[in-house]
Amino acid sequence: MGAREAAHKVLAKKKDDKDALTALGWAEFSLGNYTAAREAFAKLERLDPKSADALLGLGWVHVKLVKYPEAEAYLKKADDRVELWQRYQVADARGWMALNRGDLKKAESLFAGEAGLLVSGQPEPDDPMVGLGWVALKRNDLAAARRRFREGLDRNAFGCFYCYDGLARVALAEGKIDEALKHAVAGAQMARHNSGLVALVDALLLRKQDPARSIKVYKDLAKTHKQDALYVARLGWAQLAANDAKEARASFTRALKLAPEHPDAVAGLRQIKALDRRIVGEAWEYYARGEYKRVLAVCDGKREEARKQGNAAAEDCRGWALLGLGRGKEAVGAFRAALGIDKDFFYAQSGLVAAQQAGLGLYGQAWALLEAGRVDEAEGMFRRAGAEVERETQWLIADGLAWAQYYRKQYDGAERAFRQVVAGTPEAYLSQKGLGFVALERGDWAGAVKALTASLTRNPYQVVTSYTLPAKRLLEAKQYAEAKELLTLGERVYPYAADVRWLLAKALLGLKDEAGAAQKALVAVQLAPAYIQPVFDELKLPAGAVREAYQALGWGLYFAGNHEAALQRFTQYLKAGGTDPNASRGRAFALFRLGRYKAAVPDLEAAIAAEDTRRLLPITEVVPIPGTKAKWAIAYNARSTLAWLYYRTGEASRAEAEFRGVLKTYPFWVDALTGLGYSLLAEKKLTEAEERFLAALHVSPNYPDARQGLAKLKEARQ
Repeated sequence: MGAREAAHKVLAKKKDDKDALTALGWAEFSLGNYTAAREAFAKLERLDPKSADALLGLGWVHVKLVKYPEAEAYLKKADDRVELWQRYQVADARGWMALNRGDLKKAESLFAGEAGLLVSGQPEPDDPMVGLGWVALKRNDLAAARRRFREGLDRNAFGCFYCYDGLARVALAEGKIDEALKHAVAGAQMARHNSGLVALVDALLLRKQDPARSIKVYKDLAKTHKQDALYVARLGWAQLAANDAKEARASFTRALKLAPEHPDAVAGLRQIKALDRRIVGEAWEYYARGEYKRVLAVCDGKREEARKQGNAAAEDCRGWALLGLGRGKEAVGAFRAALGIDKDFFYAQSGLVAAQQAGLGLYGQAWALLEAGRVDEAEGMFRRAGAEVERETQWLIADGLAWAQYYRKQYDGAERAFRQVVAGTPEAYLSQKGLGFVALERGDWAGAVKALTASLTRNPYQVVTSYTLPAKRLLEAKQYAEAKELLTLGERVYPYAADVRWLLAKALLGLKDEAGAAQKALVAVQLAPAYIQPVFDELKLPAGAVREAYQALGWGLYFAGNHEAALQRFTQYLKAGGTDPNASRGRAFALFRLGRYKAAVPDLEAAIAAEDTRRLLPITEVVPIPGTKAKWAIAYNARSTLAWLYYRTGEASRAEAEFRGVLKTYPFWVDALTGLGYSLLAEKKLTEAEERFLAALHVSPNYPDARQGLAKLKEARQ
């Protein structure tokens, strides 16, 4: 039994036991559950305002929650209350506060000064060595960091898991992945559930891309921590990555016996169910396009084959297709048929609820009122809707009334009501979600993730805010591991949701996984550059880590018409050591659009050389046509852009030469044909100018710039 479980056992019999509250506070703190730790220490302080552990614990908790004024207030009280042998712990907390604020000199002084606060005969603690190691890491002095972390291990060889964490991060910074993994695993063997080490082991194994190695590591950790579901569930995912669904299922099932509804294990079993759906994979492609009749045809064709395998996927698929076609009653029958084959088929469970809801008019109106904030009216409508709901789905009404209490911020009543619904109807994912939202309001982060995971496993395709809103709350509370768990579920369901990837990047950064954070940030930028642009710099990752994201942002902003911001991002990419000629070409295009012609020339000339060797391909873009209100899709490259630059700066003969060069390779580009026409017009070569404008119109009869050119040619002849 762990310290947290032992403390809870004592408190269940004697709720004001001060020793148990002390043990619980420090146990939650070591697990990274800072809000729960704060609650335990706060209760201890109420019972004993002079408790050194309460004051020191509250000081440390507020350091972790980045609430420094509150932290200092508690540490100041602790100065007067701690035993002499505890004084160094107060200094250590202040050292970390300084380190987090970026004051490395002050942090170093506080950590180094801890030795002078020890009493005679007191063993030298490992804490200051960990702090000094991190100061060195922040300074990128890897040799000094390694030395400090090793000194910490010399002082506490069997307890300093933070020393192994530090050594792993030093090795990672040096690119020594195997060494980093060895240290991270050693720390994880020593610490039961340190969120930073758990995330570090995960990230390093992901880097290795070796399923057999992952299976061995998680097996060893599960053997060490026999009563924990964490590494057993991780083992399941590693086995799933190795395409061993049978062993994965066994591991997830074992994890759930150790910890019922463990999020990773529940999600793992859901993933196995998702694999069962591959038999109707073609149908889901049609479903994504809204072609429900074709979905139904494919699923109908697979019914017997799936049934013989004991696979509910075809009946489930029929249910969703029928629901999409507005045939709700038939959908109910299909989902019930699926559950007759596999009663635990999550997708059919949520589908049945959705199909039953679809036929309830007053119920839907009640939800619309509730979401509009008209709680009293919504409550009345839910009660009226009870008359149209079958007996087996009366829980929907009880759930709606529970949500009404939640919207009124009557959280105790809402929780009781949600629990009653779930007790009678375990598949009631809306009530499980309600329990998660109540837990968020109370700062019970672990409880929130557990309830939300149960809900989202029952019905993964709830609106994306079911993932992102709770994740934002978790990130605000520095609960990075919990946020990662929730967002990882969301990432699987909404792979193209930029905000899910972005929030996941923030969670990984909080867990000190810079490489993982940079990878997720890059995907978020590629999905929605204009959306991510205003907040991207909040991530505060080293320029080298997000270099590729800078270029992705540059192109996204360029095509969105924000050329000034695009210029900034292309420049950041190049300053960070980027060598892709497409980035310097992007910078040139941005400069051209901004009218900074002289600055654009060197990059355009360099890009032309890359284009001539076919390293860079032309670009097609819808652009506004100068002098008109029209927009048109045109193809262009660096040479055609340079040609237009010369035309705009009055160098018509140079523009003519460049346009002719473009047309040798791309003879039907209307933009280049038109540009050549304008250049010839400027040189008063009117006959050939007319030929070029007409050639452009032969390719694209309504091209407004060529028509405009002919009009100007007519004026020139008059």
